[in-house]
Amino acid sequence: MNTAILLSERSGNWLYLTGPEALGRAVPEMMVDSQGVELWLDHEDGSGDSPVAAVRFPAGWQPGLCWSWAIRNLEHATRENLVTHSAPGETMDLQTVRSFEWLQLGGEGSALVAHRGSISELVVLRWSRPGKISGAGNGKRPGTHGQAA
Repeated sequence: MNTAILLSERSGNWLYLTGPEALGRAVPEMMVDSQGVELWLDHEDGSGDSPVAAVRFPAGWQPGLCWSWAIRNLEHATRENLVTHSAPGETMDLQTVRSFEWLQLGGEGSALVAHRGSISELVVLRWSRPGKISGAGNGKRPGTHGQAA
């Protein structure tokens, strides 16, 4: 699996970051002060930094809140895993998308989420980067967004 997806269920939302084989090995761990968020870690490699296979969010969390939390808090997971990576030549089927949602992440940037029924995907992630202002004026302004996907 090269795309992270969020699946909404009555019992809570699941953010899947890996394929079924890694998820089958993963075990849940509660985060301190996480408001009930549960990380599912894959400890198979034996290193101290176990990759996150999935995240379970409590019931009642909206998909936008789940994505915002994941973007801000999964520092040890590569952020590229959160963004949709389509195969070459593959485009998003807009007929299956029910709605798009822009997430404002404060000073960190913004993100676009596509909702398809109970499944949503993060399709664009824009990070706010402090830009350089050169004497010629051709640098980026501080606080402008850079496209990451």
